[in-house]
Amino acid sequence: MAILPTIVLQSSILFLLLQMGILAIGAWRAGKHIRPLYYLLLIGSVTFFHLLSPFGEVLYNIGRFSITDGALILGLRKGLVVSTLVLCSLATVRKELRLPGQFGRLLSHLFSYLEVLMAHKNRLNRKNLLQSIDSLLLNLLQQPPGAPHRQSSSNREKRWQGWYMAGLLVLIHWLLALSPRWFDLPW
Repeated sequence: MAILPTIVLQSSILFLLLQMGILAIGAWRAGKHIRPLYYLLLIGSVTFFHLLSPFGEVLYNIGRFSITDGALILGLRKGLVVSTLVLCSLATVRKELRLPGQFGRLLSHLFSYLEVLMAHKNRLNRKNLLQSIDSLLLNLLQQPPGAPHRQSSSNREKRWQGWYMAGLLVLIHWLLALSPRWFDLPW
C-alpha cells in the first residue's frame, strides 16, 4: 500500500519505467510469469485511446487523425501507471500472505482454491465448461488445500527478511517518486 502513491503520482516517464522494471523483477523473483507482450499491448491501447482526444502541439497528421504531444505523453504515462500497478500486484500478492481475522482466513482459503483451479485449468473443457468446472470443484472439495502449519524458525527468519526487503522496496520507490523533483527532468 505504501508503494501505490509513488506509482500513481509519478510525473516522470523515465522513473515510472524504472519502477516498472523493479516490480517486474520482483514479480519474476516471486515466481510469476511475466508476458512482455501483454504489457506492451496494455500501454499501447491506453496510449491509442488517449490519442483519440488530441490536445497540445500536433506532432504528426495521418489524414484527419492528429497525433499530439499532450495526448501521447498522457496516454503513455497512464498506460505505464496501469501496467506498473498490475506488476505491483503480481510482485506483492503471494501464497504466504496472511491477513488477520476470520475474513483473512476466508480470503486465504479463497486464494488457495483459486491457485489450485488455475493450476488445473487445462482440465477445463470449453464445450462443457460449467460441467468441467463443477467436477473440478467437487474434486477440490474432497481434497482441500493443505491447512497452514506452524512456522519453524527458518520460516520466521524468511518472514523478517521479507519485511526488510519490503521496507527497502518502499524506500526505493519513494526515492524514485521524489527524484524527478530533485533532478528537474522534463519527462
